[in-house]
Amino acid sequence: MSLFEVVEGKVIVTTSTGWRVECLPYGDDFMRAGSALALPEKPEPPTYRMGEPEEGEREIWVPYTEASIADKDTPEEDRAAWAEYIPKRDAYLAEVAAVQYQQELMRGRVLVYRATRVLDLPDLREWARMRNEFYGIPTPGDERELLFQFFTAEVSKTAEDALKLLSGVLRATGISEEVLDRVEGNFRDTMGRTGGQDAQADQEGTSAAAQDEA
Repeated sequence: MSLFEVVEGKVIVTTSTGWRVECLPYGDDFMRAGSALALPEKPEPPTYRMGEPEEGEREIWVPYTEASIADKDTPEEDRAAWAEYIPKRDAYLAEVAAVQYQQELMRGRVLVYRATRVLDLPDLREWARMRNEFYGIPTPGDERELLFQFFTAEVSKTAEDALKLLSGVLRATGISEEVLDRVEGNFRDTMGRTGGQDAQADQEGTSAAAQDEA
């Protein structure tokens, strides 16, 4: 898969819908977008001692899980502590999801407004008019929001498009070929999964490596 091409010193990506996009050297901004948002403090689950330590050995305390808390020998005070922990955990996960959504939105803004330039960009007002009148799809009145909607609706439609654009921006920023290979490799790995924590960990690892070089 060809991620991008270099034409007269410019990094150009052609997306799945045929749009040609010039990638600009703002990979550092893309990687750092949203980093000012603080994640909430993670609540700690109650713990229990693992076995009986031998003389001279230190005690090992293990966090409860859904399975271990259900054990018939679990003390009632630990069950009560788990019951108090659950709503804190759920609130924490909801807050983390909200922060991560905002971070993704901010990275998207950097990609659309700062790190790329759509070549042969059409008249967005005419595009919005056709979208409204012909397809009955609402469009925003704000020009920046209109560009964002055009980009996500027409230019970057697939996960492969996102990979190409990110790789192009990193290449324009001067990121090494080694890191670009990791971007593509991690992308292919995550495409073979169903998402979840492993996929998230790969994405974070790739972002961290690129950020170090940016």
